[in-house]
Amino acid sequence: MTERESLQWKKDYEALFKKNYARMFYCALDFVEDTETARDIVGDVACETWRRMAALKAADTDVNIASYMVNAVRNRALNHLKHKAVEDSYINEALKLRQQMAEEPSDLHEERLCKVWQVMENFTPLTRKVFEQCWFEGKSYKETAELLGMSTAAVHKHVSKAFAAFRKAFGVKISSKEVTVLLLALFSI
Repeated sequence: MTERESLQWKKDYEALFKKNYARMFYCALDFVEDTETARDIVGDVACETWRRMAALKAADTDVNIASYMVNAVRNRALNHLKHKAVEDSYINEALKLRQQMAEEPSDLHEERLCKVWQVMENFTPLTRKVFEQCWFEGKSYKETAELLGMSTAAVHKHVSKAFAAFRKAFGVKISSKEVTVLLLALFSI
C-alpha cells in the first residue's frame, strides 16, 4: 500500500467516524447511562476498528464499517454492564461481610488482617508483585503482564497461586470469589 493510499484510508476513516459518532455515542449511552463511559466505549471501538481497518479492507469483504462499529459499540456496552454487575455483586457481598465484621470483636478482625499479611509474606517476590499490581493497584491482567514483561497467562497463574494460598491459610474450602470478598472487606470500601 502506498503512502497516498494510506492517507486516503485515514481521511475516509475520519469522515466515517465523524459521520457516525453521534449514532455510536447515543447507542452506548442508551445502555450505560453515563456520558464518560459512553465516550470511552466509542473511543475504544474507534481505535480497535482503525487497527482492524487494514485487515477488513485487505479481506475485500463487503463489511459495512459503520454498522460494524455500531454493533461493536453495542456489544462493548453490554459487556461493560455485565462486568459492572459482577463488580457490584462483589462490593455488596463485601459490604455485608464488613458489617458482620464490625459486629465481631476487633481482635478477630486484626487476626484476619495479620493472617492475610503473613500469607502475602510467603509469596514468591514475583507472585507478590503480580498480586499487588492486580489487587492493590487495580491493574488488569493485561496491564500487569505488560508492566512485568510476562504473558497474561503467567499473571493469571500467579494470581491463582495467591488465591490458593489464601484459601489454604483460612483453612476452609472457600471459592476465589469468597477470598475476593474477604479481601475487599478487609482492605477497601
